[in-house]
Amino acid sequence: MEDKNHVLSVNVVGGYLVKHLMDDLASRTIWGSCQEPICWFWDRENKYLQQIITNTDLDNAFQMYWTSKVLTLVVQFELKPGYVRSISVEEKLLGKLPCTKNASQYVGDVDPTMMYDADIFVGDEQFYAALGFRDGAQEAPQVEQVTEAEICEAQILVDDDADCEASIVVDKENPKIEVGESFPTMHDFRMALRQHAIKKEFEVHNVVTNKTRYRAECKAEGCGWRIVARKLQRQPTVVISMIPCSHDCISSSKLVSSMASKKWIAEKAIAWLRKNPNLGAKDLQNKLSELYSVEVTYGTAWAGRQKALDKIYGSWDDSFQSLFNFRAELLSKSPRSIMEIDTIHNGDEVQFDKLFVALQPCIDGFKNGCRPYLGIDSTALTRRYNGQLVAACALDGHNWMYPIAWGIIGSESKDNWTWFMWQLKKVIGQPPGLAISSDACKGLDGAVKMVFPSIEHRECMRHLWTNFRKKYRGEVFDKNMWPAARAYRRDS
Repeated sequence: MEDKNHVLSVNVVGGYLVKHLMDDLASRTIWGSCQEPICWFWDRENKYLQQIITNTDLDNAFQMYWTSKVLTLVVQFELKPGYVRSISVEEKLLGKLPCTKNASQYVGDVDPTMMYDADIFVGDEQFYAALGFRDGAQEAPQVEQVTEAEICEAQILVDDDADCEASIVVDKENPKIEVGESFPTMHDFRMALRQHAIKKEFEVHNVVTNKTRYRAECKAEGCGWRIVARKLQRQPTVVISMIPCSHDCISSSKLVSSMASKKWIAEKAIAWLRKNPNLGAKDLQNKLSELYSVEVTYGTAWAGRQKALDKIYGSWDDSFQSLFNFRAELLSKSPRSIMEIDTIHNGDEVQFDKLFVALQPCIDGFKNGCRPYLGIDSTALTRRYNGQLVAACALDGHNWMYPIAWGIIGSESKDNWTWFMWQLKKVIGQPPGLAISSDACKGLDGAVKMVFPSIEHRECMRHLWTNFRKKYRGEVFDKNMWPAARAYRRDS
């Protein structure tokens, strides 16, 4: 081959098989009808030349050198198996080699210990003379010297520490399910097969699968379609290895499909829930039916929605486990912030109980730029875990709400409110003239008197007005109560 023919530029993303490699070699090289090309590549992990026989071998080679985008192959043309060849070059060469008379006497199986080197083997001078390199005083032909610059130019830079994992792109809406197609992981392959089956309106059964292999058949009676996929050695990549026939059986025509599992629904629902977190299970059912012509039960849609929400926001249990990591990260970035986590022991388990958070900028802002006034209240948490979200806010120079601290407690009991108020006092101290406004919660009222006994404790006007309206009604209250609350008296 000419030098320019030594380089092949190929696109392996769409699937490049051994037959494609043979076709490219045939377009660049001429070999005899009795020959066949044999290809090897250098296996960097096992440190030996690996022969390329199957599509899997070629795929392994591409993935091993994916980062450098350059794969060097060693190609040798050998005689096809079973071909009857004429006298070989080696036989011709052996015919020219001189041999002593004793060498011809050893026929058949001979004990190596009975053989004498002097009688059988020839010297270097005789060997080179037989090859035509030396004839008496004739010197061996000189080999052209190669310069260091030429060696550097021929070198191929290889980074042994580079990440060799291939970047495999899969169209999640219209995946290609064909022999030779690759998928990043077994999970990606299963999701792609489900998507393909739902789009083509068929189901699979007799599924046999594990971490390295997947096999399934079409569920339609009389259909011979089946699929086999395998995981590559020492890699997460999965390749479809067999689909014996095309799939053309009658569709299931929008029946309730087992292919639409909660995992598949979760994959589809993630993008929709990011745009609309209030998308319910019933709406999700209708959307799947409209876009994919598949019917799923309400329970499956609800489970898929919950799984998608867990992937977006994290699971409930993981959120509790992450609290201490969040605290460590917060204090590393803002050392003067306060975050307290209170736990209780339930047998051998340590469970979350209460939380208090006050950020350093909010603390400094209150002390340096706000009036000594606090409004404290809570609101109910109504999801999987009940409790109360509590907050302490001030008013800035524009009379806008200014957050100082927030927390989570189990209920509005005096013990819980007392714990929160003690944490708050650690943060702000007791500024001169401090006033606290709250509703008429008995637990909070007792906690304020215990932690801040000498301050002015006011009842929230909004709650006071609501309590008045329970017993008193009329224009005098509607028109005069709020103006009276805003009135003030000048000090003389």
